[in-house]
Amino acid sequence: MKRIISFVAMLTLVLAFSFNAFAAASSMGNITERVDEYGQTVRTYETNGRSLRSNGLTQTKELLVALGMDKEEVDNLSSDVLNEFANSSYISVSTAYTKTDANNQTIYVDEATALAESKRIESERMNNFKQGISPLVTDEFEDTYMKIVHTATPVGGGTYRFITNATWLTMPFFRGSDSVGSCAMNFTVTNATRNGNYSYDMNTIELGQISTTKQSRTITDVKNAVNGNWYGSAGIVYLPNDVYEDTSSVMYTNYKAHYEYLGKINYPQLESNFNSVGSYDHATFAVGASPSLTIDTSGVSASIGLNVVGVTDTRSAEVSVHYVP
Repeated sequence: MKRIISFVAMLTLVLAFSFNAFAAASSMGNITERVDEYGQTVRTYETNGRSLRSNGLTQTKELLVALGMDKEEVDNLSSDVLNEFANSSYISVSTAYTKTDANNQTIYVDEATALAESKRIESERMNNFKQGISPLVTDEFEDTYMKIVHTATPVGGGTYRFITNATWLTMPFFRGSDSVGSCAMNFTVTNATRNGNYSYDMNTIELGQISTTKQSRTITDVKNAVNGNWYGSAGIVYLPNDVYEDTSSVMYTNYKAHYEYLGKINYPQLESNFNSVGSYDHATFAVGASPSLTIDTSGVSASIGLNVVGVTDTRSAEVSVHYVP
C-alpha cells in the first residue's frame, strides 16, 4: 500500500499553526471543529450528559450530516445504529478530501478545491460520453478525487461502532477489486456485526437518449487483519468499467462505499487513548477476485487495505479517541 503524503508545504504550515477550532452551541451539546496538520476536518459532538433519544431519529440524522456525513449515507443507516448515535456521550467524525495525480501521488486537499475540480472533470467525462468519445481516446489518466469519512463512536461497555464511508468524486481510470474498512489500536472485531454496501449511478446512452439508474450491492467478501496492536476489518468492493459501443454505451458515476462493524477494546477496565483509521484502498493494477487484507503501519499511522505486490492508492481519515471506563 501507499501512504498519503501531506499537504503541499505552505498549506501544511498554515494548518499546523492555525487549527481554527470553533464551537457551535446547540440545544443538546456542542460541536467543535478543527483542521489537523494533514488537512482532515474533525468535528466532535458532546452531549454534556443529555441524550438525543428524546428528540427522535430525525434530529440524530441532522446531527450526523452536520458532522460531515452525506445525507444519503445517513439515510441508509439502520434504526439500531442511529439509536446508538442518539445514546452516545460523544460522536467524532473525520472528513478528508484527497487527490491522486497521474504519478500516483496522493495529497489531502480542501473541500472547495476537491468539489470544484471533481465537478470539472466529471463534466468533461459526461460531455465526452454524450459524444461517444471513449476515455482511451482522450487519455483519461486525470487526477482523481475522493471524499472519505470515518467515525469511531462509543456504544457502551468498551464497545465502539466503526463506520467508514468513501465517495469517488471522480471515477478512476483503472477499475477492479478495492477495499473499504477501518482499523484501530487494541480492539477486537465482532465478526457478526461486519456489513457494508456500495452503490453507483449507471448512465446509459442509447439512440442519443441518456437514462440514469441507481445500482446497489451488498458487500459479501469481508475479512479481518491484525498487525501488532492494530486490529481491523474491511470488505472487498468492485468498480464497474464503462462500456463504449456503437449502439449503446454505459458510464458509471457517483460511486459510494460503506463499511461498518462493532469492536471491543482489549482492556475495558483501563483508561486509554487510541486512534482509529478508516481507509479505502484502490488497486491500480489487476488483482485476484478475492484478495487478502493487511494493515500497513509504515507511515505516521496505519491503514487497512489490499495485501498485494505493488503500489495501491490508499485514502484515509483518522480519529483520536479518549476512552474512560
